[in-house]
Amino acid sequence: MVSIESLPNGSYLVVTKGDADHYAEEWEINAGETVGVILVGVHFVGYIFEFLDSTFGTVLLSGFVATLVAMWLRRVRMNKRANCK
Repeated sequence: MVSIESLPNGSYLVVTKGDADHYAEEWEINAGETVGVILVGVHFVGYIFEFLDSTFGTVLLSGFVATLVAMWLRRVRMNKRANCK
């Protein structure tokens, strides 16, 4: 939430900006109108998604997943060898 401004027509101008958003968004809301309810706020999660959207973040995530798959395949192969003996 950046700001809330009361307008002459009785509505409100609400300005919001998320963690990973570069620009603020403006919303005009009529008095008494429920637009949404915040149930849980997790701060700074937007930065994680912004990083993963970058080339470096995608390469890093892909490498991490490839490493996990390689470790799992190695473990499966070692278990098969142990069961054959």
